[in-house]
Amino acid sequence: MTGPARFAPRTDRGRLLLVSSLAAAVTVFTATVPLLRDFFDLRVYYGTVHTWAAHGGRIYDYRVPGTMYGFTYPPFAALAMLPLALVGRNTAIVASLLVNLAALASVLRVLAGPGWRRYGWYRWSLLLCLLALFEPLRDTFSFGQVNLVLLALVLGDARLLAGGRDRWAGAGVGLAAAVKLTPALFIGLLLLAGRRRAAATATAVAAAATALAAWADPGRRATTGPRPCGTPGGWAGSTTCRTSPCRAYWPASASPAARCGRRPSC
Repeated sequence: MTGPARFAPRTDRGRLLLVSSLAAAVTVFTATVPLLRDFFDLRVYYGTVHTWAAHGGRIYDYRVPGTMYGFTYPPFAALAMLPLALVGRNTAIVASLLVNLAALASVLRVLAGPGWRRYGWYRWSLLLCLLALFEPLRDTFSFGQVNLVLLALVLGDARLLAGGRDRWAGAGVGLAAAVKLTPALFIGLLLLAGRRRAAATATAVAAAATALAAWADPGRRATTGPRPCGTPGGWAGSTTCRTSPCRAYWPASASPAARCGRRPSC
């Protein structure tokens, strides 16, 4: 045995010890290195649906206090995120983490193929430790983004097509395209691959989702008086745009690294 493989533990006890050590190292790294993004994108989604549902505002009027960032997705995305209007800040964070974990599991399941069990717990554990250090994935979780969900929808269609179950293939791409415009590129890819039925399904689903959002009409409601920037649940209180944006938005306990991240600082 040559190369790195000769240093690999050969017993289950050794493998468990290695995985435990790696998990502890990843935990320490995550807790000490300031790479977390304070769920900034989730704050945008959360503030947008609360502005729409609770304050009668328009989804594209909302701005995160202290920044110029607002909601940029198609209206169906706001409709899909409407359940956020029913929960508080902490519940929204937990829901975001759980949804992203479920999406990640789905993505890994599809990519591993039908023989995913052959890799065993040891290899899967090592992979998860490495993924926890993979910055794009960390950012997806710590920003509270929806990229993993969209990827899971697209890969779900790929799995259906690969398995010859193309009756509903394309629906995932259509939903993803209705939430974010970039996945619409896969409709063109389906056409180029000769998957016309799947491309038609994707187009129909995207159109139906967009029509549903138009019927719900998030942009119809006008705001009277000062436009509310605040949201219930502690992220922005009940302030308006006339309030000091940084004090209203960022929790007092948030560190400068957590407050600013990659976004403009206060």
